Amino acid sequence: MKAAAFFDIDGTLLPPPSLESQFRRFLRWRGELRARQQWRWLGRFLTDVWRDPLLATHGNKLVYAGVRPSTLQAWLSFLRRHPLPFHSQGLDRLAWHVEQDHILVLVSGTLRPLAEVVAEQLCARLSALTDASIQLEVLAAELEVKGGRFSGRLSGRPICGAEKAAAI
Repeated sequence: MKAAAFFDIDGTLLPPPSLESQFRRFLRWRGELRARQQWRWLGRFLTDVWRDPLLATHGNKLVYAGVRPSTLQAWLSFLRRHPLPFHSQGLDRLAWHVEQDHILVLVSGTLRPLAEVVAEQLCARLSALTDASIQLEVLAAELEVKGGRFSGRLSGRPICGAEKAAAI
């Protein structure tokens, strides 16, 4: 049985702002994030935050309701063309785990496609640092699609708090 090392993305491997914050900024720039969506998101957040602040933060995806998956793909294309600013200490630790032949697992409340771009860029960076083979898995939030658009709901449980532990 192989050992595994688990890493968060936003605030651990990458500095702020989070990848989702950057995506929301992209949506606003394209005019695809309207005030109504932002108010729905805020309302849900304020309703949930007193019960579970972590779940309210990571489980509330209503801001994406009505967004086309092709818009997310456009943002992913942009990310793929620009190197992500990984923390050097995180890269060093990941490289050490690769050298130990450990499985790397990204565990994040961010959207799965964003986490997969991080994984792609990490594999490329780690390949430049080590000759060992890289095994990298991704556990992240999945957005539900209905009628060709994101519904604003997750297709599974949010990856945060106790759910993050359960996913691991």
